[in-house]
Amino acid sequence: MPYHEMGEGRVYALGELLRSDNPAHTAYLEAVMAPSGMNAARMMRLIEPSGFNAWLTITRRKQDFELKDDALLKSIAPYLRSVLRSFVALERERTNAVLAGDAIRRLSFGWITLDAAGRVLEADAQASAILAKSGALRRDAHGFLKGPSLRKGNEIVDAIKALASASKARPRAMVLSRDPWLDMLLVPASRNSISAKSVPAVVAYVHSDSSRSSDRCEQLVQLFDLLPSEARLALALSRGLSIAEAAKALNLTVGSARTYTKKVYAKMGARGHADLVLFVQRSVLQIA
Repeated sequence: MPYHEMGEGRVYALGELLRSDNPAHTAYLEAVMAPSGMNAARMMRLIEPSGFNAWLTITRRKQDFELKDDALLKSIAPYLRSVLRSFVALERERTNAVLAGDAIRRLSFGWITLDAAGRVLEADAQASAILAKSGALRRDAHGFLKGPSLRKGNEIVDAIKALASASKARPRAMVLSRDPWLDMLLVPASRNSISAKSVPAVVAYVHSDSSRSSDRCEQLVQLFDLLPSEARLALALSRGLSIAEAAKALNLTVGSARTYTKKVYAKMGARGHADLVLFVQRSVLQIA
């Protein structure tokens, strides 16, 4: 069938599309049209402004179509074009949503809604996975959000109470685990209700790194041509540690850490600690 040779918006009869002197057309008639009982047909091609095509085909088993049928078919073309534009727009939005969702998933961000007592109301897929698998953040048997330790758990409860009691309170950020990385931002719920179960008081945005430090260090080596020891230091610095803190975590002297840091800055093209963090956070490491 010569679909792309059809003019846009024109109604075609079967005889205009399939010619008896064309062996391929004859084979199509015998193999497809005749067995299905499509003895008479009308077809119209529509083109969406961005280039998408749609074809409308109407068939009959017995009598052929009349001129009034052709006119009716042509009269609905504007409506079909409108439907095609809407369909293409929806497909674009669906594709964008899928890609955006995949990017967010790769960035390992999720959200949890909480009531004023710290009880979990709802969570998206990413946060639900964190609650189910992470030892640093979990939901206890009574539905309350718990941290990796009693001290951190009390810190979470205190932050939730403070945020729930004042809608203009400043957000609270905290690190729950360093390897693998897990941090959380608690903010007052900005809408009256975003939960079908109960009205949330606080939203917890969680960010996890499913990869362990050894994996991230290997990727830093690949990205910035660092030595493994330099990559370990760069990763520690990118996660907010000072040079002294990174030195202690990596069993280095502060002097050695400073020397390594200068080499890391040079290889990455960073002018300082802030640049290093920026380069790492903006790299594909975040979606690896």
